[in-house]
Amino acid sequence: MAMEAEAMTVEAAVTGPEVATSSPLLSSTSTLSRTNYEVFLSFRGPDTRQGFADCLFRNLIHARIMVFKDDEELDPGENVPDALVQSIKQSKISIPILSQDYANSKSCLMELAQMVECQEEGGQLIVPIFYDVKPADLKYRRGRVGEAFFKHEKRGVDCKVIDIWKQALEKIADMEGYDLQNTDTGYGALTDKVVSDILELLKKNDLVVKNGLVGMEPHVREVMKKLGVIYVNEQVIGVHDQKDVRVLGIGGMPGIGKTTLAKVVYNKIHHLFQRCSSLSNVRENGTSDNLTMGLQKQLISHLRRKEYTNLRTLDRMTNFIKSAFSEMKVLILLDDVHHFDQIRHLVGDLSWFGPGSRILMTIGNIDVLDGYGDGVADKYEVGQMDTPQALELFRMRAFSGYTREEEDEYDDLARRIVKTIGGIPLAIEVTASYLHSKRGNIQIWEAILQRLHTRSADEVHEVIKVNYDSLKGDTRKIFLDIACFFIGMDARIPSYMWDACDYYSPIGIELLRNMSFVKIGENNELWMHNELRKFGREIVRRENENEPRKRSRLWNHIDALSTLKGAQSARKVEALGLTFDEGQSECFRREGFSHLQSLRFLRLDKATVGGILQDVLPNSWWPGYIPHWLRLDQATVGGSSHNVLPNSWWLGYIRHLLRLDQATVGGSSQDVLPNLRWLGWQGCSDISELLIFHLEKLVILDLSRSLVTGDPEVWEQILKTAKELKVLNLSGCCNLNGFLRFPASVDLQSLDLQRLVLEHCSVLSQIGPFIGRLISNQPP
Repeated sequence: MAMEAEAMTVEAAVTGPEVATSSPLLSSTSTLSRTNYEVFLSFRGPDTRQGFADCLFRNLIHARIMVFKDDEELDPGENVPDALVQSIKQSKISIPILSQDYANSKSCLMELAQMVECQEEGGQLIVPIFYDVKPADLKYRRGRVGEAFFKHEKRGVDCKVIDIWKQALEKIADMEGYDLQNTDTGYGALTDKVVSDILELLKKNDLVVKNGLVGMEPHVREVMKKLGVIYVNEQVIGVHDQKDVRVLGIGGMPGIGKTTLAKVVYNKIHHLFQRCSSLSNVRENGTSDNLTMGLQKQLISHLRRKEYTNLRTLDRMTNFIKSAFSEMKVLILLDDVHHFDQIRHLVGDLSWFGPGSRILMTIGNIDVLDGYGDGVADKYEVGQMDTPQALELFRMRAFSGYTREEEDEYDDLARRIVKTIGGIPLAIEVTASYLHSKRGNIQIWEAILQRLHTRSADEVHEVIKVNYDSLKGDTRKIFLDIACFFIGMDARIPSYMWDACDYYSPIGIELLRNMSFVKIGENNELWMHNELRKFGREIVRRENENEPRKRSRLWNHIDALSTLKGAQSARKVEALGLTFDEGQSECFRREGFSHLQSLRFLRLDKATVGGILQDVLPNSWWPGYIPHWLRLDQATVGGSSHNVLPNSWWLGYIRHLLRLDQATVGGSSQDVLPNLRWLGWQGCSDISELLIFHLEKLVILDLSRSLVTGDPEVWEQILKTAKELKVLNLSGCCNLNGFLRFPASVDLQSLDLQRLVLEHCSVLSQIGPFIGRLISNQPP
């Protein structure tokens, strides 16, 4: 959905994936929003809107499928809007819900004809649902279908257009779909089946696996056997035993390919199960009850296909998992498990899941599964690649683009390097990718071989370090930033920060990709192998093993919290992230940030910043004692207005009496994070607290899921200060209602905003004309 690099981007239409043509925003911003819908849902409103169509629509949305639902009926003689035609063309799958009176709707028939055209010209998939009409009635125009066409002819619709509609109906009638009249299941079961099939067609459940795998198939066959999967000619046929529940742990040394193997198997078999879930980094995310609850929420949401946050204790969520899925055939993948306690509240007993379920996990310790008892769980050990496979992988990565003569020249060195590294895929790939860029410099190849001979017992990390040491300073910083904070994030977003810091991110990212340190997925997401992430974080940890405040990056919540609350200097900290669990938060005073002079990245999720009323007014001046004439003209208050005047029974009274004319809320901001480039404050309760910080160098502001309004006075103060702002994320801000506009007093000519994210702002109806002015300000 990104526009040109220089142009501003409005990401996702305001109602996120639920946009319908009835939205006032659609016509005014259709040229700005390039949302590529995954499914186009067509139906005749009076027939199915209040029942089946709405049920299917909600279930598709809950499954995180981008759906376009057309709720508008066209008047006689009116053509289908261009935006609607474009939405059909952009969709990957069209689902027409065909009812007896579907053909009565001119707009439905136009949509149907457009779907067929897209299928024939662009290969779009059509999945018809025959609601209360037989396919034969559509094909031969019998009953009410024929009556509908008679009415169109009487209204003077062009006969050529009617012929196109008839042909479209005939083709749809011959397609394989879902026939509600010939099924014994209700709406719920059928929509569940439809959603499952759509997920498979879109490959939404597939996990990202890199291309060019070598020597993987023998491991896949062995794992399939242990899981009881019928696997013939690299194709999954079914499952041998539909009654038992099996657990399999995949073990092996770091970098050997455990996770890749597990993902390949998961992608091949998840269609055999009713629901599936994949949880990554279990070791890191299962170290406390609160973090384990985060994993439980993911598991429940995946298996229920919708967000689930009602249960707020570990025991309640564990009990829910025990009871909710005992009749459901599920596939669960848990990555990087090192102790049974990390999975005890996730998959602690096989009786929690229905017959035929499979639990697959990658394990760092072969004894992890002993917690299930003797003979319950099976294990598979991934060994090193043999020499021919290792050499094939190395040549694939190192010799890409080489001439035959060059390959012959370097082949002996390649064999010696592979022999030194051994059959560890990650180590081979990282080394080969680095040497690929040193084409024509045989001395560097020889130097790398010599350094590999002197590595320590920690084989994988030592191989990585040999290549890491070759990186220049700015590229190292980008690598460490990704390892600590940005895995899974859109690569384009942190690039704004890196560029603002003169890190030359296009060069750095390209180099890291060429060296296989970083990969970028189909949706621009940053990806890094677990061992590379561990290596990067270990580099940071060793900057000072005993005092976190003397490290450059603090991603661990406890380390970050202790540093923020401490009074000692933390000038070396460049990036700091807090991650609060559901229902938790923290209040910080402005002064707590004054010792973080080098900070460029700050994530303050759900925190509040400022003082409290008692710090401003003595106890004797509480309600009933505040004079009506009290004013603070041009005053400086040590905290935000939200914290100075907390929400209590006397709030309205005090705000009526106490005026803050031209007050500086939060005190002087000049010494509070003067180098801040990125402020992530998801769940911020009062955006006026932003003014506590020095915003002059800010390029990224993430206020997603915050209590943000479209009040122009608030935005005036922020935007007049944050003149370098490039990215503004307001996704999920449910209070952002009505009309979003920036104040006229803000100099839009000097504002260089390039990305505005408004996903899931479900009650926002319009965006002001400032959007057009911002785009016109961008360079050509």
